[in-house]
Amino acid sequence: MSDIHYYSNYANTRDIDCFFRIGNMAYHFASNGQPIPPFITRNTNIKIQTAVYALQTNSTGDVDVNVDFVNGLIQNEIALYDSVQVPQEEFNVEQMIINYVESFQEMARVGFVSMDLDEEGVFHIIASPTIQELPQELFEKLPEVREDQVRIG
Repeated sequence: MSDIHYYSNYANTRDIDCFFRIGNMAYHFASNGQPIPPFITRNTNIKIQTAVYALQTNSTGDVDVNVDFVNGLIQNEIALYDSVQVPQEEFNVEQMIINYVESFQEMARVGFVSMDLDEEGVFHIIASPTIQELPQELFEKLPEVREDQVRIG
């Protein structure tokens, strides 16, 4: 069975976890309902997802969070709600940050540099492992991508 790409009507309505590598670094991104880059194919990605999700139950590694980017993102979200007159007291900023970074931290604990994909196709690093401990067998299954195929902002 050949590997196919995600159908756009499926990908554009979901936040799909995707995985790849550049050199010796493993990357994860959440698609955020954006088009999936062509280097990600559905069958391969599903197999990798299954292996990664099994690892998550044992993940305990330390991670670094891109605090400045996350804070800016949350502040932009609050400003958006403020523009439709939702009172500021309705927001628990600390909880919003925790909710947003949680899944990215989990992926970083497994050993991935974990990113979010914005509507312009730019990847933003949210969390990264302090030590990359991804099992070699899984790392070798990740699609290998050239640096010029991704825009990391």
